[in-house]
Amino acid sequence: MLKYFKLFTRLNIGKAFLFIKSHGIKAFLKKATSKLDAIRTGILDEGQITPQTPNENDPSSESIWDRSSEQYKRGNFKVYWELLPEVAKYQYKCMTGREDMDYLTYTIDFIKENIGSKNLRALSIGCSEGNPGPEMSFFRTGLFRKIEVMDIAEGLLKKQRKIAADFELNGIEYIWRDLNSVVLEKNAYDVIWAIGTVHHISELEYLFEQINYALKDHGIFDSVR
Repeated sequence: MLKYFKLFTRLNIGKAFLFIKSHGIKAFLKKATSKLDAIRTGILDEGQITPQTPNENDPSSESIWDRSSEQYKRGNFKVYWELLPEVAKYQYKCMTGREDMDYLTYTIDFIKENIGSKNLRALSIGCSEGNPGPEMSFFRTGLFRKIEVMDIAEGLLKKQRKIAADFELNGIEYIWRDLNSVVLEKNAYDVIWAIGTVHHISELEYLFEQINYALKDHGIFDSVR
């Protein structure tokens, strides 16, 4: 059942719940077994269906991740459970040992203690939507001379590129890549991180081989979720 709710939370959760309230969960599952069925029965309009993976031959094609913030928060309503303060505190405690220390702060401290404090090169596997985004927070520490952000969602990359430019963070480069087939430079990065990304990758073994290939001998890989 999770996959059906996943579809609707990303597109129109209100319509889904109204349908369930009126017709029951069994009718919902029966009628929403696929996107085509959802369109056919009128639960979703055809215009609401957005491809989740862009055409690999067309980097400009639209992706649901071009509007990723909409999948987590609508106005003041938190769609995604991990945004709840109680959940965030629990996750911080699991990741950093402290409820009041987020993973970015913990990672920055770890980098300073174990790698160095200047002229580092980093790679973000996946692009997170935010103002500022995680890569901008990392760059503002002064630890990095260059940060590259790779993702398949061109619209999201364009959005984050503009925010970085507005902040005059010229050392951040946003690059369109399919992470299932990306070829990384050997021994190139001091730090590679992936925030909310790896569970979306189908060719995980290949991607991890590339990450290992691209990390310097003293480099670290940091993955969150």
